[in-house]
Amino acid sequence: MEAFKKLGLDYYFNNAYGYALFETVGKGAVIVGVGGAKGEVYTRGKDGEMCQVGKVVMTMASGGWSLGVAVFSEIIFFENETAFQHFCTGNFEFSGTAMVYVLTSGSDSTAARYTDGTATFIAPRGGLLVDVSAEGQKFKYEAL
Repeated sequence: MEAFKKLGLDYYFNNAYGYALFETVGKGAVIVGVGGAKGEVYTRGKDGEMCQVGKVVMTMASGGWSLGVAVFSEIIFFENETAFQHFCTGNFEFSGTAMVYVLTSGSDSTAARYTDGTATFIAPRGGLLVDVSAEGQKFKYEAL
């Protein structure tokens, strides 16, 4: 969480309806890639503070030219309650058309925008992965 806050996502943390946070996502690939993570989901309470409302499991798969292993953190911000409710249905998926912004020290997160009510950021943590592929992510949400 602190890594994302240090990378200039104040606008999203201060204005989003909520977010799903995956502190450690792992992906491995030899032509076909697989990966996943467990995360926590937060929404803004009546007092304006974020509170955990659920847990989520992410699975990912890719096909194309890929080789290696990578570890990163990922956060998905929900612009409004409609986007959050869509995420909770269990049918929420990201495909190659989703916008994902990679953050590193000195990145400009102000260029990022919501797409279909979500804004997704990843922060690399380690590994080496060469990846030219189509990837999809599927999420399974469970309320607390």
